[in-house]
Amino acid sequence: MRLSLERKRQEQHRPPPLDLPDHIKQRDVIVRSPSLDAYDQLYLGGLSHE
Repeated sequence: MRLSLERKRQEQHRPPPLDLPDHIKQRDVIVRSPSLDAYDQLYLGGLSHE
């Protein structure tokens, strides 16, 4: 994928992408929320005992 993007950029005579500092790269990290399935199981398990 990376090679194809680089080839396309070269064909369009565009400059190479900038290498950003680490503190800026870290801002753009995607944070995924954890699965809540365990909580659902606890809740549904508690309902079946009532």
